Amino acid sequence: YKFIPFLSATIVDVRDAAAAHILAMENEKCDGKRYICIQGESLWYEKIVAILRNEFGSYGYNIPSVVVKENFMQDPKNHLFLFWGKEFKLDNSKIKKELGITFRPVKEAILGMAYSLIEQGEIPNLSLIHISEPTRPLYISYAVFCLKKKK
Repeated sequence: YKFIPFLSATIVDVRDAAAAHILAMENEKCDGKRYICIQGESLWYEKIVAILRNEFGSYGYNIPSVVVKENFMQDPKNHLFLFWGKEFKLDNSKIKKELGITFRPVKEAILGMAYSLIEQGEIPNLSLIHISEPTRPLYISYAVFCLKKKK
């Protein structure tokens, strides 16, 4: 995209998600329980992009700077239409208390993902912010943030 959508997201580092799965499998008290596996705070895409811009902007990546607050999505069934301008408020206290997990800071998770994608060659020519479609409407989808090298 050439703009920053007016959306918020919850973040979890994949390493923390994997650790939470292992901790839950090893703890019999977790049988049949569900956990919200997120770092904790909800972030607007504008802040996520600012973290990426601060780290990668000087390297020649084309990172959008304009936030579009007007909801131009016309289809009320589109997940972006439903979540546009709404901040997620989720509580991760149960997973932290019952599994004893400490999540990495959001900035570390975002930059770790970006560097991993760059190192693996997955970002040769992608635009910043590709949002994966959710498999089920009204459920939170994962957002994948990618960078595009200026030509």
